[in-house]
Amino acid sequence: MSKAIQQIPLNLKHIESQGREDFLVSDCNAQAAQAIDQWPRWANFSIIIQGAEACGKSHLLSIWAERSGAKLVSAEAFIAQGWTAYSEVKVLAIDGIDALIGEREAEQQLFHIYNHMKETGGHLLLASETVTKELDFVLPDLGSRLRSVPLYHIDQPDDALLAAILVKMFSDRNLRIGADVLNYVTPRIERSFGAARAFVDAADHRALATKRGITIPIAREVLLSE
Repeated sequence: MSKAIQQIPLNLKHIESQGREDFLVSDCNAQAAQAIDQWPRWANFSIIIQGAEACGKSHLLSIWAERSGAKLVSAEAFIAQGWTAYSEVKVLAIDGIDALIGEREAEQQLFHIYNHMKETGGHLLLASETVTKELDFVLPDLGSRLRSVPLYHIDQPDDALLAAILVKMFSDRNLRIGADVLNYVTPRIERSFGAARAFVDAADHRALATKRGITIPIAREVLLSE
């Protein structure tokens, strides 16, 4: 008897909902979300959103950019173009600044844009996976400046938020996850945004390959394979 032929899933990117109404707020991220909502009434010209990979930092930066008209760039794009490319920008968001720390030239570029935005009355929103006080700066002056910037930490999700995140991530892929699957997965998955994303990626891939929906057997297979 021939084995069932599995469909080979295409590695297609999906579009995540990035509106303010799509950002799920819980105790772990409420202060960061509130800080974004309070712009332009910030006490400081700059703030930093800090948290682990996939915790929602980029989502908050996207919300702020849409609301404020800010230029949103990755740290890599910022360095590739140089700080002078943004000298006329009044509101700027840079995602992933911790990737720049430890490289003198990159730190100098960040130092210049920080000072420029402060001197010209601009607003600067930064995102980092690492707490600034734990970063190993090459330029002491940059370190002292960034460590003085108000930092809003996003913690790992609680059970309620984790469940809501799973629902949203599946919904972004036009997939429905039933309450039975959600109740099965939530107590068994690592409490982190990254783990939720990895689970959804794997479950989506496996469901497509086997032409099945997101069921408890699919969820069990994914969890056992991790």
